[in-house]
Amino acid sequence: TSHLPAVLPSDSGLTMGSTCCCDRELDRQVTSQEAGCLRDDAQIAEVLRMAEETVGGLSDWQRSFCTPEVLRRYLNGRKGDPCAAAEILAKSLIWREQYKDVLTGSRLPKWQGDFRLLSQSEDGHPLLYLCCQHQTRAFNVSDTLEHVAAVLETAVKTMPKSVQQMDVVVDCHGFCLRYNMDPRVVIGIAELLRQPYRDRLRVVMMVDAPMMIQPVWSIVYPLLPPATQKKFRFLNADEAGLALKELGKDCASTVWQVMQSNRGLRGLKPSKPRMPSELCQSGQISKCQELDDIDAGIQNSAEKCGIAQNSCRPEPGALRSWSFCRRRMRPRRPD
Repeated sequence: TSHLPAVLPSDSGLTMGSTCCCDRELDRQVTSQEAGCLRDDAQIAEVLRMAEETVGGLSDWQRSFCTPEVLRRYLNGRKGDPCAAAEILAKSLIWREQYKDVLTGSRLPKWQGDFRLLSQSEDGHPLLYLCCQHQTRAFNVSDTLEHVAAVLETAVKTMPKSVQQMDVVVDCHGFCLRYNMDPRVVIGIAELLRQPYRDRLRVVMMVDAPMMIQPVWSIVYPLLPPATQKKFRFLNADEAGLALKELGKDCASTVWQVMQSNRGLRGLKPSKPRMPSELCQSGQISKCQELDDIDAGIQNSAEKCGIAQNSCRPEPGALRSWSFCRRRMRPRRPD
């Protein structure tokens, strides 16, 4: 045993010293993380306190909206400034109290088209859909904003805890400029996305958008936060079909079938939309309404304006924009 190599004291000392250094570094990291969490919690509490002072007290309904995730979203949206975050949070809380009956479902809005929660991605992100073909009913600004708010609120309620954002498909098939010239509608929707539903959008797909949409887009775009502006994607129907595959096969198939029916392809007719969500049938939403008269409503609205129902729609191939041309009108079925 005398010939066995001995462990040198210097080696032992180095090993113990390295371990101690690692432990101290780990302790510093944990302490730093804890301090960061404490600062974050303190800032969130300060945002809520200042917003409550601005509003003049919060109802239980308003307070239920102020989850840590929501407060942090407002704080991040104002780059960590609690005072600025509290200001926009207060505006959102006041708005929510004013529209409580619509947001809670105790009063159904007057639906102004087919904008609704249509499906969900595989990981639980809600997918909202509207087709401009059914937009001819939207003459009332207040009703339109209530419709949009009810759908957005429904989408938020269906989100699992791991999901905070939703996807939107704006199918521009049948877009009519004269039904989109009132700036109060687009300004109101932009305000919803800037305050009550800030940072709720993950991606917005504008499908088959014609060149005539440019006047409306020039109004909407500057009103959106820079981060939201980057979430808009202009696609033709084929490109949208490929993009939707990323959300899951079932979700992509659902949207493809609705797009087909809205275009009257393969003999399909537009189905009766369930408002505010098609997920009612799976029991996820407690109160929904099926629009039995959507086709009649569109026809009646057009007749009241003294125009034919299809008079605002360009002939196939008449307008060759980046996405509106004959070869792109037929959506390709997702694999």
